Formats: sequence, structure tokens, C-alpha cells
Amino acid sequence: MQLTAGYFASGMLAMYPFFVAGEKATSVWSVILDNTFGIAILFIFASAILAVFFKARSADKCLKDMRGFQVTLEQADGGRIWGKLNVYSSGIELEYPEPHRDGEGHLEISYIVYSNQFKDIHVIYRYHDELIDRSKRRREMDIKRTYRPSFFRRTRRRCSNFVNTLRDAIFRSFDMLMGQMKKGAPGATVVTQHGGEISAMGKQAVGHFGNAFDPILERHIGKKVVLETTRDGQSVEYPGILKEYSPDFLEVLDIQLRTRTSIRPGGEKKGWQSKPGINVSLEGDDQKMVLTNKGKIPVRATRLEAEGFLRELDLTVSAGSSKELDLDAGAPEDFTVTLETVRQVDMIVPRLHWLVRHGAEE
Repeated sequence: MQLTAGYFASGMLAMYPFFVAGEKATSVWSVILDNTFGIAILFIFASAILAVFFKARSADKCLKDMRGFQVTLEQADGGRIWGKLNVYSSGIELEYPEPHRDGEGHLEISYIVYSNQFKDIHVIYRYHDELIDRSKRRREMDIKRTYRPSFFRRTRRRCSNFVNTLRDAIFRSFDMLMGQMKKGAPGATVVTQHGGEISAMGKQAVGHFGNAFDPILERHIGKKVVLETTRDGQSVEYPGILKEYSPDFLEVLDIQLRTRTSIRPGGEKKGWQSKPGINVSLEGDDQKMVLTNKGKIPVRATRLEAEGFLRELDLTVSAGSSKELDLDAGAPEDFTVTLETVRQVDMIVPRLHWLVRHGAEE
């Protein structure tokens, strides 16, 4: 009996720190409930301050990757705007390379797209051949950080993903805490009246640190994927490297973008981002066609056609050069030349219109 009593006394003595800790935890909880009014006021002020902070930092992370770069925005209706990309929490702004005067005589310097208009964006292009040396170095550094992330970047991403996984549980716990604070404690009226603001602040904080975790996309970060979209009722695919994703956008690098267009002799096509393109002219009593490439990338002529006439071509014109083509004696006077160009681009695309359809091999 004495031995048993000794063991019991020793066990009670060993448990004493936990009892004390429990009493302290209970007293802390009592202090919180007894001072609900002051805590509620503190939370309301904190919510206003944090709301400003989070709003300033809540710009889309895919868009932020291209902040300061020259980009081309293609709208869902086919319209194109180009300029330096500025990113804000409420939208984006493209600064024109030079002031532009519209049809009504206004001198415009930028184009603004608000966040509620992102649904009208089809794609944002960053053309490699349009980047200056400084922008190329910045892009390469950013890609290296994606492919070989530091310990800090890996830890931050894992923490963000972890918060997203537990997001619903955290929200429910916060709501339960607010409900407990409303039960008969001093200042409960204030909590009841402003509970929505306090709860919104907590959820906004959690949403800032964890953002749209997608387990499928997460495993393809830094790997080759195939994007899919629909244009004119047809499915179109683009292979590239998935760099990042957000609730609204996907960011994919190193896409080979193939573009086709047609022009007539004597005309100069300015379709490629309104850069001086290629000029087609006739010489030697219209028996010789001369193609002059004024752009920065090679252009390939693939066909010459008119009504009832077709001639396949394979004529590549290097940047800043010209090439001649002898015409057949029976060639029509009014014809068009089909031109093709392949450009290396990075793209940001809205998830409303695009999706990652396939994983792919390098």
C-alpha cells in the first residue's frame, strides 16, 4: 500500500505542471471572454489596416511575373493592345510605347483593363524577340528560380499549399471562436454587430497566404504541358512549360507560336503587333515578285493563290533581307501571298477559356 501510495504521489507530482498549464490556459481564455469589447474594437481597427495591406498585395501572381515587360494583349474579340504591363489589385494597365491619337482626336498613353473585365482577355503574349537585353536577363533569372527554387521559396510554397489544404478547417474554427465570443460576454453586442467584418478580415488573411491550391497543376509546375483552348469552334493546343497558376490565370513559357497571314503585292502587312512586317512588290513587267522582310524574325512564304490558281511555295526570308521569286507566265495579276512565322513566346491565359489538357515529355 505504501508503495502504491508512493507511486500515486509521484504521478500526481509529475502531472502538476500540466494542471498548472491547464489553469493558465483557462485563465487566458477567461481574460479573452471578459474583455471581448476591447478585443472586438482591436479587431475592427486591425481589419481596416490589414485590408489595405492585403489589397495592395493581392494582385494576381501570374500577372505580377510579367510586370514591367512589353506584352501584347489579345482580346476575345480578336482586338490587340500592346505596351508595358503594370499590375494592380484592381486590374492591369498597358502603357503604350508612344502616345496614340484615336479616331476622335484624343491623345491616349495607356489602356486599362479592370479585374471584372479579365473574362474578355483571350491571351497575353510576351514575345522573346521583342525583349531588350535587360528584360531577357530578368526573365532568365525568374525561370531559374522556378526550375531551381531556393529553400526559402520551396518552404513558402509548401506553407501556402498547406494553408490551402486546411483553409476550410481554419475558417470553421474562426467562426466557432466568433460564436463563443458572442455568448453573454461583455461587449458581445459589438462582436455581434461587427462579427462579419472581423470574420472577413480573418478569412482575407488566410486567403492571402494560401491561394488556389490545385494538386493536379502543382505536380506539373516547371514541367512541359499542353494548353487547350477553343477558337472558332475548333480545339487548339499549345505545348509549353507551366510556370505558375492562380485562381484566374495560367502562365506557360517557351511556346512556339505559329501565325499565318495573307497580303497582296504592293501592300505591307502590319498584323504582327503592328510592327513593320513584310513587303511584297512586283518588278520586271510584273514577272518577278520581291519579298522584303522588315521584321526581326524569319518569315516563310507558303503559297501564292488567286481564284482558280494555286502555287505552293517554300521561300524563307530572313530578318532584314529580301528574296526574289520568278512568276509563271500564266500567273494571275491579282493574287495573294500566304506568309507564316514562328515566334517564341510566353503566355498568360485566363482559366475561363483555357485549361491544361495534357502533361507532356520534354
